[in-house]
Amino acid sequence: MRETVKGYIDDIITLVKIRRGVYGYKMNEVFPEGDAPAAIRILDIAAGLIGIIRKGEGEREKKMQAYGKGDGRLEPHIAHVGDLIISLSGPPFKCAVADEGDEGLLISENLAAAAVKDPASTEYAAIYLNSPAGQRALSRLATGSAGVQKISPEKLKGLEIPVPSRDRETVYGLARAYCRREKILAEEEEVRARIMLGVLQKGLEEER
Repeated sequence: MRETVKGYIDDIITLVKIRRGVYGYKMNEVFPEGDAPAAIRILDIAAGLIGIIRKGEGEREKKMQAYGKGDGRLEPHIAHVGDLIISLSGPPFKCAVADEGDEGLLISENLAAAAVKDPASTEYAAIYLNSPAGQRALSRLATGSAGVQKISPEKLKGLEIPVPSRDRETVYGLARAYCRREKILAEEEEVRARIMLGVLQKGLEEER
C-alpha cells in the first residue's frame, strides 16, 4: 500500500505467470510441415485503450492444432482467457485481454502473456497500460532508442500498476463494462465491413 497526497491510498497491481510467445524456430520444430496453428501477433492487437485482438474466423478454427502436438512444448506459449497479452516492442506497447475467442491461440515471440493476482482487475490493468501513464511505465522498463524499444519478459515482473483503493471495485467494474462495450462495437463494425465488401464484390461481378 502506498500513501499519496492528502492521505489518498494507492494499491499496486503486479503481473504474475509471465511467459513469452513462441519463437519461430520452435514452431518449425513442432510443425515441420508448415501446418502451424494461428498465432496472435502484434499487428492483430488494435490500437486503443483496450487493444482488441482481431483474428479471422479461419485462423481461430486452426487454433486447436496447438493441443496434442509437440508433447506440451507449446503449452507455455498458448493464450488463455483472462491473460494480459503485452507487446514486447514499441512504442506503442500494446496490451489486450484474451477472451473466449482467443483461448488456445499461440502468441508470437514479440508478445508476452501474463496474469494479475486479482482477475477482477484485468481489464483495468489493460486500460492503464494502454494509457499515456502506462506507456511511460513500460518505456521505463525498455531498452533501445526512442523509435524502437524492447522489453524483456523478466522486466515485466517489476511493473507496478497503481490503482486507488477507494472505490476500487467500482473502478474495476467500470473498466470491465467499458471493455465489453468496445468489443461489441468492434464486432459490429467488422460485420458491417464484411457486408459492405460483399455488396461491392457482388456489384463488380455483375458489371463483368
